Order: sequence, then structure tokens, then C-alpha cells
Amino acid sequence: MAQRHDPRSLEEYLQIALSVADDDPFVVDHNLNIEISPEGGLISGEISCHGDIVVDVDKYFKITTVGGEKFAHTVKYSYHARYQGGTSILRYDNAKHHDAHPTPHHKHDFTKGLDVLAHVGDDWPLLSDVLSELRDLVWPER
Repeated sequence: MAQRHDPRSLEEYLQIALSVADDDPFVVDHNLNIEISPEGGLISGEISCHGDIVVDVDKYFKITTVGGEKFAHTVKYSYHARYQGGTSILRYDNAKHHDAHPTPHHKHDFTKGLDVLAHVGDDWPLLSDVLSELRDLVWPER
């Protein structure tokens, strides 16, 4: 059975990336853009959500070809949620700048006015998970 972050067919990978923003009722609008080269690509842009929340998305993926079929998997990402005015809420990314952690995947939590860092390990969130977490902040009764 495929794991959450295993490579997927390129077509499925891109379809999932766009459908998350298109189908989530928490999302008001988005301008996600996809750039593809033979080796990989980038999904980037802003997702505007209810509660005046904006999620800045930068998701780099690598493309490999197996038996003539192209597969994609995420290699670097940043999901930075902020209020429209610019105040940060949270950010998930895998920029390697925390040597004490066994993996580069971590969360910056700004909800208490500080940058509280937490290691999230290899089960880092998908974009849909981040949107769900933000939705729970704005619509806790749902």
C-alpha cells in the first residue's frame, strides 16, 4: 500500500495538488501555478481562505521515469499561513536548519506571538492537512 509521501504518477500528483485548493470549502480562491521541467517542477502561489487567512505555497517536486511512466514526489516544501495583514500563523517546511532534529520536517507555530518550533518527523503534513488545521482555528465548531 502506498504511503502518504511515496511517488505517484505525475498526472495524479498534479491533479491532487490542484484539487485540494479547488475542492476544500475553507478555500475562497487560489492562484496556484505549476511549472514543470523534465526533471521536476514547482507548485507555487497563494491560497486565500476564510478568516482572512492566506497560505503561501512553495512545493518542489522531482520527476522520475520508470518503465516509460513519469512519477513525482515532493522534495522541498513550505506552507506558510498568515493573516491577510501579514501576521504569521504557522509554517511547515523542510528547510534544513535545525541540526538537532533527525529529519528536516518541522513546524513554526506563531499563534502565541512567538516562533515555537516543533519537529514533525517523516509524517509531515500534506497541504490538505494544513488547510484542515487552519480551518479548525477559524471554525472550531465544525
